[in-house]
Amino acid sequence: MNAYSKVNDVLLVYSILLLLEYALNVNAHTVHTYSPHQFKSRIKGQVACYSCVSFTRDLANYRFLEIDPPSAKNISDLHDVLSKGGMRIPIYAERCAETRAGANPNFNGARISVCPNTDNEHGACVKLKGRFNGEAYVYRHCWSEMWQDARPYQRQMSERCFSDTIVQSFVNTEQNTICFCEDDLCNRSSPHYNICASIHRLCLLIFFNLYILYH
Repeated sequence: MNAYSKVNDVLLVYSILLLLEYALNVNAHTVHTYSPHQFKSRIKGQVACYSCVSFTRDLANYRFLEIDPPSAKNISDLHDVLSKGGMRIPIYAERCAETRAGANPNFNGARISVCPNTDNEHGACVKLKGRFNGEAYVYRHCWSEMWQDARPYQRQMSERCFSDTIVQSFVNTEQNTICFCEDDLCNRSSPHYNICASIHRLCLLIFFNLYILYH
């Protein structure tokens, strides 16, 4: 086997692993059919949710990539857009951001809101993600505390994500996706992201091992 064939074999294996990672990542964002579930928050009548907003690049990424963090004006402009869309603005916390390291944010500086979740007053935690001025952002809150004017919540929305036309019209930001859940502090990062990040690291490890093996 010549060197050219060896390189092709390595690239083929690496490509297959990346496709596997992509498939899992796509599946992590699939909207699943609703199935009834008795959440603990319904039994106790309330649910605790992270309450914060942030652009997704955290401080570690600023230092590592040597890029500037969002300016005060960018943050203010995002607040204005969300507010004009009828949303209440939680505290801005950099550690509320989605992480790129395959771990959940540590939520330092974020707050926790406790909201009702009963048979008469349905509730849920929310994570809204979108893009504003080319920057990705994330917004976490209780559904009942999210809107200046209350909006109804249906149980069928639980444990699902939506990015349809209605969600795009929530606020004047792009690529909006909103997810609902009913466990305490469930509006953290998705565990699926952690799985995909681990697979990505495994792909890199296998790639370098194959590279060393064939050289």
